Amino acid sequence: MKLLSNIVLSHLVEESEAEAVYIDTLGTYNPSLLLSLLTRYEADKDILERIHLMTAFDMISLIETCEKIKATLEERNKSIRILVIDTIANPISLLMNKGQLQGPPHIPLTPNHNPSGGYLTIGHALMQSFTHLLRLMTQEYGLVTLLVNTAVKTEAMGQSAFMDTRVKPALGVTWSFYADTCVLMHRSLGEESIIVEVIRSRNGESGWTWIEPKSFTFGQGESA
Repeated sequence: MKLLSNIVLSHLVEESEAEAVYIDTLGTYNPSLLLSLLTRYEADKDILERIHLMTAFDMISLIETCEKIKATLEERNKSIRILVIDTIANPISLLMNKGQLQGPPHIPLTPNHNPSGGYLTIGHALMQSFTHLLRLMTQEYGLVTLLVNTAVKTEAMGQSAFMDTRVKPALGVTWSFYADTCVLMHRSLGEESIIVEVIRSRNGESGWTWIEPKSFTFGQGESA
């Protein structure tokens, strides 16, 4: 959360007319965190008026929230420049827990959606609608969109370039292809630092860096 707040604030400091939308899917974000970081950027409280906090706890409400943002962009407010969804793992996990990504097909696909025909489960239809809407918004309005995933433990070597890394993105390899750049954050072996590495990028970029753990709040693992 602290890292994301820093990203949002640094972006708004650089662009004085820009606004940001932060969608909390867990209901755990504390707005006072933003207030505590203002002195670092020598910014006054007015900058907080340009950060819009919203909540969405399942995939349906997440789609509805994104539709509201899109409508706002279309009607009047094209100053929104950054969109954060923290986390995408929660709404999708709820679909998995309800079994909506499995079971018999429910929704027929038209040739326009799938030339080979076929069916979608309700869960897959919701996920497809969400990803399509998000990419449309990002590209049409030039948004910086940050999708935050969680990380889970693994015994096998995952996508990390570090052999001792025992975490991987929670939603599987497929979800990494929905983003232009996928970044994995994890602790170093001795836990002295946080490693931030690009594990996939559409333009072929790769690399890693490290930051001090005290720079932000960090759990078992995060990926974006």
